[in-house]
Amino acid sequence: MPNRSIITNVVDYECCTNQIKTSKYTAWNFVPLNLYHQFSKVANLYFLMIGVMQMIPEISISGGMPVIFMPLSLVIMVSAVKDVFEDLRRKKSDIELNNMRTRVLTSQGF
Repeated sequence: MPNRSIITNVVDYECCTNQIKTSKYTAWNFVPLNLYHQFSKVANLYFLMIGVMQMIPEISISGGMPVIFMPLSLVIMVSAVKDVFEDLRRKKSDIELNNMRTRVLTSQGF
């Protein structure tokens, strides 16, 4: 491993930052990532499959109408709204933690 010199107050772009990120979502990945998390739950996947089977008139008792999609979409929407508020709270906590004052160790002390 080559030696590396560190100069204070100069950003070293080769190293990672010390920022903490606990939030899951961004504005770009919220919908696909949230749907992935929602349908990775067995219950939601089960009701999705029931809804797909309800669209087959030969085996459906609802005349080919997927009536289960209304309550399923309500559950998905409520969970998505809850996830938005939890993620916003995580982002706020991350910002507070990343902007805390710190003490720097130098050769003269802190």
